[in-house]
Amino acid sequence: MAGLNRNPHYDACSRTQNPATPYAFTPAAFNLGGRAVGPMGPRDFFGPYGYLYDSDPFGNNYADYSQVDASLDPLAIAACNFARSQGIEIYSVAVSSWAGPGTSVYRTLNSCASGSDHFFYATDAAALTNAFAEIARKATNFVRTK
Repeated sequence: MAGLNRNPHYDACSRTQNPATPYAFTPAAFNLGGRAVGPMGPRDFFGPYGYLYDSDPFGNNYADYSQVDASLDPLAIAACNFARSQGIEIYSVAVSSWAGPGTSVYRTLNSCASGSDHFFYATDAAALTNAFAEIARKATNFVRTK
């Protein structure tokens, strides 16, 4: 498609999203560095870390959206490791082709899971349904054995 913007954001969204509701995020209010975001919200990044890219509260000076993933993946894995050390059982499900083998999403979610039998990769609705059915089956067994 001609003119398709391949960047993970669409700059015009910031002018049109929530026009009746002013938005403000000020990192300093949370004792963080970075840029304030407002009044129309951050640019509309189609990813989980758009606010971090726009406001840069940790002072990472990201030059590219992909750098956000690279800096947060180890943080996510550390959080999962801590949760598992506290006896918490973690299931994770990677969904979509953007989360497939070889991607940072796949590696992070796989690393976070309590084991290979706790990680699922779903490429369609049937695989997603099966993943949640298996998680439910295992959770039911867990409750019964306690």
